[in-house]
Amino acid sequence: MNSYTFGNTPNDWGPEITFDSLYLYTGGHLLIELRLTGTGSNRSNDAVTTSTSGYDTLFSACWGNGYNANSGSQANFSIVRLTTDDPIPVELTSFAASIIDNSVILEWTTATEINNLGFEIERSINSISETIGFVSGAGSTVEPRYYSYTDKQVAGGTYYYRLKQIDFEGSHNYTDEIEVEVTALDIYTLEQNHPNPFNPSTKIRYSIPQTSNVVIKVFDIIGNEIEILVNREKQTGIYETTWYAENLPSGVYFYQLKAGDFVETKKMVLMK
Repeated sequence: MNSYTFGNTPNDWGPEITFDSLYLYTGGHLLIELRLTGTGSNRSNDAVTTSTSGYDTLFSACWGNGYNANSGSQANFSIVRLTTDDPIPVELTSFAASIIDNSVILEWTTATEINNLGFEIERSINSISETIGFVSGAGSTVEPRYYSYTDKQVAGGTYYYRLKQIDFEGSHNYTDEIEVEVTALDIYTLEQNHPNPFNPSTKIRYSIPQTSNVVIKVFDIIGNEIEILVNREKQTGIYETTWYAENLPSGVYFYQLKAGDFVETKKMVLMK
């Protein structure tokens, strides 16, 4: 916030003050809020001597009864100069990455934004770069904003991520790259379902260290096949599937994972 001490009599001009505007001014009226310290009252005033450029221009804003008051007989005038040094379209305050279950979570925040269309997410490995996603921006705002993007099921290796911020006119700026090391999965795993016992649904997680045809089946206690939950090729990664058993009776059931030469079976309990 910028503060200014006003004069006490008509035509009592204060000293010129300079501050940066976060807004792109393209004509029309500039409204400046003047706050009277003693009472806390305030009003927006119409600045006179407006400019088509809006920058490096003198404005006189007055405290008066009329919304468009601009007469020299009004009390408490001040002169304000708006300046800009090619304001940054987006002020980025953080850009970080974390890894959860072989997915890379990118998170970033902005302090202010001007004409921000959004962010392209770029990823590179072995000097090969590609655009993997887009997150819409907030346009123009002086409020902090939080953004995130998830790069799912990433294979092991060293990756570099950066953001390409794009404005509505097509101009863009790049962030610095951040490096992310993803540890490769090296074994097949089948986790215990959760919750267990369950009613009426439960989740089953499993990991695949290399591209494989994955089959997950559910059997009853005497070995009858009840349902096929998964039957498709899966790339390296950690996955989760849900089994819904609303129409089945309580009892013990088994689920089995087959992938490549790997086979594993676990027990689960449906309790209604």
